[in-house]
Amino acid sequence: MFQALDAGVEVSAGGHDREKEQEEMLTALRERLQGPAGRQAAEQLVSGGELSFEDDLFSELYLRRWLRARVWNLDEAEKSLLSHAEWRVNMMPEGRVQAAEVENELASKKVFLLGADKFGRGLLLIQAQHHNAWRRNLEELERFCCYSLDATIAACDLRLNPKGQIAVILDLTNLGTVSMDIPAVRKLFRLLGDHYVERLGQMVMYNPPLIFWGAWNTLSPLLPAATKKKILLVNSQDTAALVEVVGSAALPVEYGGIVVKYAPMC
Repeated sequence: MFQALDAGVEVSAGGHDREKEQEEMLTALRERLQGPAGRQAAEQLVSGGELSFEDDLFSELYLRRWLRARVWNLDEAEKSLLSHAEWRVNMMPEGRVQAAEVENELASKKVFLLGADKFGRGLLLIQAQHHNAWRRNLEELERFCCYSLDATIAACDLRLNPKGQIAVILDLTNLGTVSMDIPAVRKLFRLLGDHYVERLGQMVMYNPPLIFWGAWNTLSPLLPAATKKKILLVNSQDTAALVEVVGSAALPVEYGGIVVKYAPMC
């Protein structure tokens, strides 16, 4: 009954038919989720800490996020949302990942929550040189990604950024073979695509060394076009480009900002 629409612009010039069809899809998805499966998903998302109230599942903002992420394919949006709800409550039965579950990752001191950027997006800094691919446990790392993403979303200024999108700086300075971890990067992008849909507003790959390009040439073809458009490659001589996309107020001095002291996530 409904056909998938092109991803991207929600209403183009003269696109009233598209706007009408999107509204019909929103209504249809909301109606579908009124059944037992949808009500169960709402309970799971509240138990998993993603939603405050069960009725939040039916909000336009939440449903539109899933429809955009699935290119306005109604069946795929419904299927993905229900699958995500089950995943969320199993991953976070206490409402969030606990620090004790990711203590090894926290001890690496590689992730920094910098507050909100100039667009109100939660800003996360990852210093890849402190990551040890040979010692990490992939399950713990997945939980740590969730721990970090949830904290970054919570740091958003919703007045400027009502969609609750985030910005991530992946600092690749001094990246060596011990820190190269393609499965970890795949895991991060899979989480963003399957469970943190439409949350990524900007990702900056900062100061990539030569060793990075082989991995990037392997990974980039696997990323959706919409995700690749949000990724910016910046070298250390061009901090002005970094300031342009996130602002200086939350950015440390060594990246071109004004923040002198900042601490790793705990």
